[in-house]
Amino acid sequence: NDSLTLGCVIYAVTLSLLYAASTLSHSVHRGVWRHRFRTADQICIFLLIAGNFTPYAMTCLTEGWRAAALPTMWAFAVAGIMMKLFLTKLHAVAPSFYLLMGWVPVQLLPEFFRHLGGEGVAWILAGGVAYSAGIWFLLNDQRRFHHAIWHLFTMLGSACHYVVALNYVVPRG
Repeated sequence: NDSLTLGCVIYAVTLSLLYAASTLSHSVHRGVWRHRFRTADQICIFLLIAGNFTPYAMTCLTEGWRAAALPTMWAFAVAGIMMKLFLTKLHAVAPSFYLLMGWVPVQLLPEFFRHLGGEGVAWILAGGVAYSAGIWFLLNDQRRFHHAIWHLFTMLGSACHYVVALNYVVPRG
């Protein structure tokens, strides 16, 4: 179905953008490009949170819920991007916003449960917990290895949510 395909394309593009931006951010170690790539990396986190939600919304939510939830998530993403671009001194605010934005859809778990079942929802929650646990390491990344650990939690969260998309969302679409 077209909405499932669109949702999965949006998810795949935002996931790819995040990992590409992160790679660029960690490839340049000083200067203006380091700052630009780091900002792009952080902006892509907001895009991925909304992009990750998109195929779930397209396949699991009724038209009314989808019409409310999907624009709300993308509005959060735009707000987060604007914050990163224009409120550059508020470094600790972005991770809090990542958490808020990532957990807002929890109120829709009954809808997801109805369409994805308990296992699908468990994978969604496992990914959310992995991302959330990683935030502590991000906030303390000045400590040795903490930034790398943040990335391990990020990859774990991405893997969990990929399992949901591949094994629960696509087959039901």
